[in-house]
Amino acid sequence: MQFALIAAVTAAAQAASALQQSSQSSAQADAAGYNVAVLKQQGISASNTAAANMAESQRRSAGELGEQAAAFGQANIGTGGSVQNVEKQSATNARMDALNIWYGGELERHQAFAEASAERYRQLVYKRNADTQLYGGIGTSLLSGASAGYGAYLNSGGGGSGSGAGPVVSGKP
Repeated sequence: MQFALIAAVTAAAQAASALQQSSQSSAQADAAGYNVAVLKQQGISASNTAAANMAESQRRSAGELGEQAAAFGQANIGTGGSVQNVEKQSATNARMDALNIWYGGELERHQAFAEASAERYRQLVYKRNADTQLYGGIGTSLLSGASAGYGAYLNSGGGGSGSGAGPVVSGKP
């Protein structure tokens, strides 16, 4: 009876350890899930901020281009030749500035989404680890505890010779 108690206590301790490890992995999976949501939100926010900054850049550039055209008109300079080239180059530069702002925001969004994907993968790994630690750990602990109890029983002489031949009845097997 004492050996059964040892086996049960050993199995219970190992099962508790498996539950604790599984719980820790589950908490890590939950934290990774939260990180995924935060990273996605950061990516969307970066993209939206870049779009707003791009719109502001376009408005500012349109005003500057208008002022430039007015200055040329006030100076009584024609609209052809080098003036036209200056206006065209200014418009091109304004468009490039706006696109660079947009690209920066999209790059941040893609980086945040890529990190979210990596975090999602970590979340799955943590969930699988939690399941493995829970089910595998409990099963292993039960088998280990039973085997330890049986081993203690055999070592105490309770198992006989261990030959597996069965009981001897009237001198014959």
